[in-house]
Amino acid sequence: MSTQAAPVGFTSSPRMNGLPARTESWTALSSLASDIATDAQTLVQQHGSLLKAELVESRNKAIRSVVFLGVGIVAAPIAALFLLIGLVHLTTWLFPTLPEWGAWLIWGGVAALVAGIAVTIGVRGVIHLELIPHRTLNSLKESWSCLLNRLK
Repeated sequence: MSTQAAPVGFTSSPRMNGLPARTESWTALSSLASDIATDAQTLVQQHGSLLKAELVESRNKAIRSVVFLGVGIVAAPIAALFLLIGLVHLTTWLFPTLPEWGAWLIWGGVAALVAGIAVTIGVRGVIHLELIPHRTLNSLKESWSCLLNRLK
């Protein structure tokens, strides 16, 4: 009767020395790594989409603000020129005792007020532009924290 001992390190049971077999742990580790890689890829794609949307939104706000600013800057002198001439003559015709310089002063002030309002609206729009994509940065911080917590 000859009994042969199994070679060292090879057993037929799924557990060796009280530890799970290596294939089970490698499969679990491989699955976890695959899940993390898939999640990271999805996260990067989502952050890219969010960044693109924020940049498009900022660009559109910038264009709109610059257009308002340009309209205010260009339209103010032109409007002042044509309207002031007509309004000064109308004012001196309606009020013959008012000196012509007084009529010019009144209507020049009105034109300056309108131009100032248009320029103020444009400047406020430019000042309030968000050049840094805050939503994307906050989302990246949250995702990074979540990823680090998952790895712990």
